[in-house]
Amino acid sequence: MVPLVVVSSIDPVMPQVLASGLLCDVPDLTVIRHEIYAAEHRLRRVVTRADRVEEDVDVELEHTCLSCALRADIVPTVVRVAAQQPAAIALVLPVTADPVPAVHALARLRGDGVRVRATVAAVDAHRFEWDLLGNDLLAERDLAFTPEDRRSVGEALARQVESADVLALDGDLGRRASVLLDHLVGGEPRRVGLLDLQPADVLDHTTPFSWIGRGDPARARPTGAAADCGIWTVDLQSWRPFHPHRLRAQLERLGTGPLRARGYFWLPTRSGLRFIWDGVGGQLSVGDVGSWAGPPSTRLVITGTERDPEDLRDAFDTALMTEAELVDGSDGWRDRDDGWDELLGR
Repeated sequence: MVPLVVVSSIDPVMPQVLASGLLCDVPDLTVIRHEIYAAEHRLRRVVTRADRVEEDVDVELEHTCLSCALRADIVPTVVRVAAQQPAAIALVLPVTADPVPAVHALARLRGDGVRVRATVAAVDAHRFEWDLLGNDLLAERDLAFTPEDRRSVGEALARQVESADVLALDGDLGRRASVLLDHLVGGEPRRVGLLDLQPADVLDHTTPFSWIGRGDPARARPTGAAADCGIWTVDLQSWRPFHPHRLRAQLERLGTGPLRARGYFWLPTRSGLRFIWDGVGGQLSVGDVGSWAGPPSTRLVITGTERDPEDLRDAFDTALMTEAELVDGSDGWRDRDDGWDELLGR
């Protein structure tokens, strides 16, 4: 099996620094790097060995999205390079890419002689808190995949950090940013300096995919970190659904500000469906993820700063259905307009 390391970042330079270090330290390593150019609907692929650039080509894409890039070039290139039996492969994803769909696609390649060993996120330690909790958009930094890409910087960074086996940090996190990271991911992932990363940190990693569920909004879990440096986490739970109209009224309190929020909820008008709650950097995403496997429930795990966490508790309790309102069950809500068609579909 050829070991594969998947590298992601919101910075265009740091992954190249990391990959160059691995090229120097690992004989016969191959680096595959992809860049997406949305305006031209193309993908640039660069394949490098320690002593030469083997490929530097452009690939036309029907859509400049990560799923299209994975299908059209990233996965086929990994399979083709692995057939050459290099000592290892370092795959550098396009800047701001969500590594989760890429890693899941690559994990299915074991029959092709490839085994994902570690997922690495290269992070600017000095900007970590602002990048995560600030309200900058990727488009404002010229990092968007497409003109329609309205993701926040924090959304892209959260996906990468929460799905990393190893964090390669450029600089010192400092006490406050370190506490924020503890609240998000606890003692995982392993933290190393960008220039101090050793091959063993990634190629000898023994528990790939340990992050699965860590950043999943449907399976969010608090780390147990105590409030410190103004950073706190609240775990809000109830068996009751949200009241559709009161939830809309409480969205600003629950979903805006310097927060990272993950969880799931249900509505009496759509009682058979499970919805995720995924917010960061002042943006909130909600969506239907299918039916409940067990009894429905409502849970939000929110990490933040500046805000009073008790205000979030109050907003959560206000948005919940009361037991009196639930006496008639879902029958009383049948065929009623709940005001969520625009966001959740009919």
